[in-house]
Amino acid sequence: MCIRDRLVASVGDAYDQGSTFARGVALVDLDYVIVADRISLAAPSELDLSWRGRGTRTTRSDTTELQAYSWTSALRPALDLDVVSNAPLTFEDNPSLYAESWNVEETIQGVLVGANTNEAAFISVFQIGATSPRVVVSVGDANAAAARIIDGVIEDSVVVPAVVGTQSIAALGVATDGALALVRRDAAALAAFCLQRGTTLMVDGDALVTASGAITFCATLQSDGGLVAEISPDSPGLDVVI
Repeated sequence: MCIRDRLVASVGDAYDQGSTFARGVALVDLDYVIVADRISLAAPSELDLSWRGRGTRTTRSDTTELQAYSWTSALRPALDLDVVSNAPLTFEDNPSLYAESWNVEETIQGVLVGANTNEAAFISVFQIGATSPRVVVSVGDANAAAARIIDGVIEDSVVVPAVVGTQSIAALGVATDGALALVRRDAAALAAFCLQRGTTLMVDGDALVTASGAITFCATLQSDGGLVAEISPDSPGLDVVI
């Protein structure tokens, strides 16, 4: 498993005093994209993610646990979007227009997916042009957004804690205090894992990574027992145990 790019942005005091917003974007194996969002407000409000696809939108799931849509068009590859959260999900239509060139407008069937709360984590999974897209399954957990992303015998477990710095244990058997954890199992055997901006990653009760400070660390297990790892370059002087 390889996360090709990890882009992280955060905004503090964007609304009321003490409100924060953080977003991380990961491209996994050049196959699909994860957008991890964490929003915290001083008072409960409607927290919405605005997503727009080009083409005709169809709904694959409309529940408080999983919002899933597909946009299809004869002119471009299909786009699949699945969204999960630790809070009950809400939905609104969000129509708009897109101008690809001068005086040519295209109707966009956008969506607003969110939650009525003051603090929530979201996982949005994007897949483009897949003839047999991965199946995304929401895994309920009050403390973290959690999802299983299944492609045959390959299963990626994704966890985004709702509160940064507080260890969240999802029903997937993954525990972390980081911004995001991604654990890959191949035929139920651990194959790879990634911790983003955290100090601890545990799987099924076993500590895979512990660090004296927040790190971003990804590793793939090899068939000969070896380990191919990548650690963030901005973590000098930390003690890391694998």
